[in-house]
Amino acid sequence: MSTFEIIQNIANHPGKNDKISILKSHQANDTLKRVCQLSYDDTLFFIKKAIDYVPASSSKITLDHAIEHLVLNVASRNLTGNSAIDFVRSLLESLDSDDAKVLAMILKKDLSAGFSDSTINKVWKNL
Repeated sequence: MSTFEIIQNIANHPGKNDKISILKSHQANDTLKRVCQLSYDDTLFFIKKAIDYVPASSSKITLDHAIEHLVLNVASRNLTGNSAIDFVRSLLESLDSDDAKVLAMILKKDLSAGFSDSTINKVWKNL
């Protein structure tokens, strides 16, 4: 199950306990853990502006690779302004549709799945 499918599965369950149970069933998924961490970490700043992009028909890079480059280049402020926007667009366009949606959720800092950092911390302590 992809990270996007897991997030959608969580979003489709209304109860908080159901959401926690689903997250716990994927507790060993390091990508999901990183996505949750970056989406709700207020100390990291990403581009909040919506960026137009066309996702790749098949991934050229992995979601993990895109996340690491996002952190190393944008969150660290190595790239700013239009350079950062162009860089993020290239990352989004290098991912398949589902992974690009997950990266866009990280940028918005909202997974739109009906849970928050307190729910995440019940699964991964002090994340």
